[in-house]
Amino acid sequence: MGSDATAPVDSAHLCHSGRADAAVLARVLRRIVDHVSNTEPHRLEAALLSMASAVDRMSPELLLGFAHADDAELAAAVLSRVSDDTIARFLARHVSERITSFDQLALAVQALTPDGGRQQRLLAFACEDVNGSATGAADGFRDAWDELRRHLDGPPVAPAARMPPTLDLADVRARALDVEEASDDPPERINAWLETVSTTSLGALDLAMVLDLLRIDDDAGRWGTLMTPVIRLLDDLLLVGDFDAAQRLVEVLVNEATTGRPERRAYAIDAIDILIDSATVRHITAHLATTTDEQFEVAKAMCLSLGEVIVRPLAEALSTEERPAARARLTSILLAFGPVGRRTLDRLKSSPHPAIRRTALHLLRVGDAGPA
Repeated sequence: MGSDATAPVDSAHLCHSGRADAAVLARVLRRIVDHVSNTEPHRLEAALLSMASAVDRMSPELLLGFAHADDAELAAAVLSRVSDDTIARFLARHVSERITSFDQLALAVQALTPDGGRQQRLLAFACEDVNGSATGAADGFRDAWDELRRHLDGPPVAPAARMPPTLDLADVRARALDVEEASDDPPERINAWLETVSTTSLGALDLAMVLDLLRIDDDAGRWGTLMTPVIRLLDDLLLVGDFDAAQRLVEVLVNEATTGRPERRAYAIDAIDILIDSATVRHITAHLATTTDEQFEVAKAMCLSLGEVIVRPLAEALSTEERPAARARLTSILLAFGPVGRRTLDRLKSSPHPAIRRTALHLLRVGDAGPA
């Protein structure tokens, strides 16, 4: 798809790529909304406004996919609260970057506001914001604004033409035959499209969305409601052994629990306690025997960042672990805690469980003898 005003919008491509990513986004936001509705319903409006304020960071394709997601009620609730400032920032960013076709950008703006007068007014606001910058002085920048204005001046696209909300079985089969017989898309483009809906890409989008919400939400109460989806996501990441992604989330929690804002500290500490009480250690231990040395160092750093609270469950896991490689790596993690870990191990010497007592004594002796 190019930026020619006469080029048709490839709604099939938008459906496959935009919808797949948007489904992940909608699922994360729905979890948050459901949690707030059940626990602090008086904060629901503030949560929706916070979600709406993040729209300017979406790509046009993602925004279109979200606007026509299966969860229509959620999409309408979020998009109806998007402010003029947010839409203006959305326009300014994508026109400045000039990596998005103008037909898709115009459709995204129409999804945010069908009012043509408001669209042109917001376009003018966005243009004024960028005009004084280096981007605004670049060659062709004014032409880019004029081209987008022409797209918005055209007749509005009917919702059904923007992106089909559903596809029946006959339509799916017809599209499959069309794709099979088509030869106009080069293999590299098809591979690029398929990559956007791979498990890795969708997982990365899920993680990025949660990290963005943790970063941009300034309301302590709303921030606290994010802890439930954060813990669920961490459980999923550790289950599959994605230590890099898990470490990024743990880092946020640890920073907030130690040096973050006082109003967030209790939420972060509670989340860490819940995380340790869940299957975290079992998931970590399951991968220790087979993971690479590089990934083991990430897992080790993550455990050390969680602090003394994880020493006891790690020692208990070591007391029942039979795989030599996993035992060696668990021992390495526990010894790395140093004096902090020794305090817990001293207490474990009097455990009612013989295996745990033996493990604690063994670790203390190894620690006294020097680093492993």
